[in-house]
Amino acid sequence: MAIGIDTGGTYTDGVLIDIDKKEMLKTAKTPTTHEDLRICIDRLLTDLHPNKGGDIALLSLSTTLATNACVEKKFRRCGLILFGSTDKDLQAYGRSVGLDTAPDTFFAKGGLDMSGNLCEEPDWPEFERHMMQWQKGFDCFAIVSKWGMKNTILEMTAKKILFDLCDKPIVCGCELSSELNYLCRAVNAYLNAQLSPVFAEFMDSVKQSLARRGMYPQICIVRGDGTVMSEEYARQKPVQTLLSGPAASVLGAVALLPAMQNAVVIDIGGTTSDVSIVENGAVRICETGARIDAFQTSTKAIDISTALLGGDTEIVADLKNGIHWGEGRVWPLSMMVGRYPAVKEYFAALDVDHGAHLMEDLVFYCLHKEPGAAAGLALNETEQGTIQLLKDCPQSLGALRKRFGHASVDLGLGYLETNGYVRKSALTPTDIMHVRGDFISGDRATAEKAVRFYADRCGYDEESFCAMIYEMIARKLYKLAVKKLITAEPSLFAIADSADIDRLLDFSAGKSNRYLHLKFNSDFSLVGIGAPAGIFIPRVADYFDVSCLVPPNAQVGNAVGAILGEILAKYEVEIRGSSQPYEVSCVSGEKIEGCTTLTDAEAVASKAARTGVLKEFYKRGGVHPVVTVEKKNLEAIPFVSSLQSVFCATARCSILDMIS
Repeated sequence: MAIGIDTGGTYTDGVLIDIDKKEMLKTAKTPTTHEDLRICIDRLLTDLHPNKGGDIALLSLSTTLATNACVEKKFRRCGLILFGSTDKDLQAYGRSVGLDTAPDTFFAKGGLDMSGNLCEEPDWPEFERHMMQWQKGFDCFAIVSKWGMKNTILEMTAKKILFDLCDKPIVCGCELSSELNYLCRAVNAYLNAQLSPVFAEFMDSVKQSLARRGMYPQICIVRGDGTVMSEEYARQKPVQTLLSGPAASVLGAVALLPAMQNAVVIDIGGTTSDVSIVENGAVRICETGARIDAFQTSTKAIDISTALLGGDTEIVADLKNGIHWGEGRVWPLSMMVGRYPAVKEYFAALDVDHGAHLMEDLVFYCLHKEPGAAAGLALNETEQGTIQLLKDCPQSLGALRKRFGHASVDLGLGYLETNGYVRKSALTPTDIMHVRGDFISGDRATAEKAVRFYADRCGYDEESFCAMIYEMIARKLYKLAVKKLITAEPSLFAIADSADIDRLLDFSAGKSNRYLHLKFNSDFSLVGIGAPAGIFIPRVADYFDVSCLVPPNAQVGNAVGAILGEILAKYEVEIRGSSQPYEVSCVSGEKIEGCTTLTDAEAVASKAARTGVLKEFYKRGGVHPVVTVEKKNLEAIPFVSSLQSVFCATARCSILDMIS
């Protein structure tokens, strides 16, 4: 048997599959316990497979933890070391990839030319002296050199020096990508260093839970492009798990609807909603690299658009902006009170109809974890006081302000939340779903009390308030889906993010237009994945002329997709030269051999491509590879005229081959 698990920001989903019969035996869903991931993994494994034992041969995992960490910017402090770059480079180009000028960047002396030759030798003793002090302020490091994909000498030497000075995670750009754009490689290395502890904690929790149950299966992890990799490979390159969860959800949609050929897939989660396109039964891949929030990586992933909108998105109401969405994921009030009886009693006694309460009296902060000794010393007096106060019981924002007499920004709550010490709880769409009876997992009475309070303060009755929130969700998902289709149209790609498109989509969604009505239609079906899909996808479909599908078991579509991937590796070798000698090299620029005839060069290139792809394939944990080597059509490659041919090798195996 095999188990597929998807650990999201809000829920952890699972499926149990009989490999021989190819049947889904059981599904399960449990809240993700961020304070201790072992708890939710244990619950899921118990639900899926109550009997302890070793009959689980394969466990495949997908997760949105890395993606959510990027979106919510819940990072450790990473020192970025750049060779061959300057502060002016980052000012000019850094913002476009998510790297703004910051004191966390060290511009090291030394550099390579575009052929990978050392053109400026660093003063390594001076570099070491700088690092002795500079490295003390960081939790991890990323090292990247311009043209470093052609020569690793600067990155690897700097890594050795740092390694001798400190016991902290260090990653080099050359270890992750051969992308030409060094700033995209810098993003990859920067995020990989940040995500290593997040992913390691996740994997350790999974393995501990398995070991307690006497299970030692083969473990695979879904990559952002929908293929899979071994646990060891994923621990080295956790950046490749970016968009892992959304990739698994699209694979799940394809599996749950086998006849589906063309579709817009919307995955509605607790933290984000993700939209992708399936064309001719295949998932569209973004070859330029995954973009997560402001970060443009060089990691290939499914072509996806993400919005910070899910069941646990905060509903904010204020006089200036009206009712709108908050900046990140919060704990729904209906779920939070189940953990804290004292807060449940607080809501039961709260007179929201006649009391003089403010919005901040219904926004709570809970202690998530206590800072260690060293981290505790870095907190100011108010932050330390907040931690101590929350040890006994969660406190409302209003109570904290009264206690400390500060504006919220001075309470340091943002810093405490970003670093994982406290957790915010507020009104969310999950609470609205409790009130409407569409989802009951927490305390409905608390949700009803909070909704009545918000509705009254905003000038609505409760039903109208709930209907408006549902409408806001459906409209945002509609705009996300239409924009995704617009970006797929080559002639419209450039205007997909313009203000005019936003106005046009708002107009098309209007139901009281007087002179003109606009309704988009598409041959692509609208498919929903995720627990709330059945609630919102039909509402989204009402805005435009498309067929609408929510497959059975849509609530665990991610876990279904996790068990259906394959290990896939690609490797390309180029032949350049308008006359002999012909130069054979890999796409990163590493020279392989020079040949006197084109025939010899093609034989060398084909063999090198096969050797290179198998090396990468086995690194990813593959077995029993099926290898193909193809010569690319140069008419589709707008390279320089000296390029004679490109040989592309592919090695693949089904995830189930790993246990055969």
